[in-house]
Amino acid sequence: TTVFLSWTARDCVTRRDELSLILQKAGMNVIPHTDCPVDDQTFKTKVEAALLYSHCSVHILGSEIGRKFESTPEVSISAYQYNEAHKKLVGNGSRFKQFIWQCPIDPTKEVDSEQKQFINDIRNNITAEMVFTNVPTPMQLVDDIRASLMVKEVQEFDIEAAEVFLIS
Repeated sequence: TTVFLSWTARDCVTRRDELSLILQKAGMNVIPHTDCPVDDQTFKTKVEAALLYSHCSVHILGSEIGRKFESTPEVSISAYQYNEAHKKLVGNGSRFKQFIWQCPIDPTKEVDSEQKQFINDIRNNITAEMVFTNVPTPMQLVDDIRASLMVKEVQEFDIEAAEVFLIS
């Protein structure tokens, strides 16, 4: 299983690294492997390429809205990645899943108003094959992801009509 693990705002970089390691230990392939590109066009290209090969996406949300694009300052990198993954979710039917993790936020930090709005927009627009969670640890998140991605095989038996005679 290949997981697109979105790049994050500064306040969640450590969580992303930890989650990436746990996902890999759970036998999943995590992309992208590189640090977040600084150039807007390179960033967009890498996101689109990574999503192309992914079975699901994981988006980590913290208290900061994060970096925004120079060309479109109203769009954060988190919002862009979420929207691109959501397009794949809608266009790919039930084969792609999207996980949004609102990781534990330091109670001494205030959440950006834009980030609050972004989180509320996501929560109010949950669709099939989307999971919004605020589990406290990355380990629990990976366990939930693994359970959700598990494919249940239904065994079918070839039953043919047959006549049965009882002789006494």
